Amino acid sequence: MTATSRIWNRLSLVTMGLGVASLIAAVALFIVQAVQMSGEAGKSGPQTGTGFNASAILDTTPVAAPTPTGVPPSSAPIARLVIPEIAVDEGVNPDGVMQAPDGPWDVAWYDFSARPGFVGNAVFSGHVDYVNVGPAVFWDLGQLEMDDVIEVHLEDGAVYRYRV
Repeated sequence: MTATSRIWNRLSLVTMGLGVASLIAAVALFIVQAVQMSGEAGKSGPQTGTGFNASAILDTTPVAAPTPTGVPPSSAPIARLVIPEIAVDEGVNPDGVMQAPDGPWDVAWYDFSARPGFVGNAVFSGHVDYVNVGPAVFWDLGQLEMDDVIEVHLEDGAVYRYRV
C-alpha cells in the first residue's frame, strides 16, 4: 500500500467519522426539540427566537410586560398580514397547513402555532424570493427595525399589533 493511498484511507475514515458524529448530533437535537415542544406547547419567553435575528435571543435584558391592547382573543379566521414599514399587505392562506406558500406573494399561518391574540408564538411563512419572479413578499423583512409594527387582521375586524 502506498503512502498516498494510506493518507486517502485516513481522510476517508476521518470524513466518515465526522459525518456519523454530525448525524448523531442532529438526531439528539431533534429529540431535545421534540421533548421541549411537547412539554412547552403554547408557551413563549425571553429566549424564544424567530430565526430572523438569532443574536437577539441572547439578550437577557429585562423588558417591560406588553401593554394590553383591549382586543380580546378571537377564533375568527386570519385574513391579512400587514407590515407597513416594508409595504407588505397580503391575504393569509386560511388552511393553516405546513407547506411552502403557493406563490411569491402568498403568506401562510401554520395552525400548529399559537393563534394571534393568544399566548405563544404565531408562525407565518412566505417566500423571500421566487423562481422567475425575483423578490417576493418577505424580500425586505431584514430591513425591519426595533419597534416596527406587524399587524395581523382577522375576518371579524380584530387587529393584533406586534412590535419587532
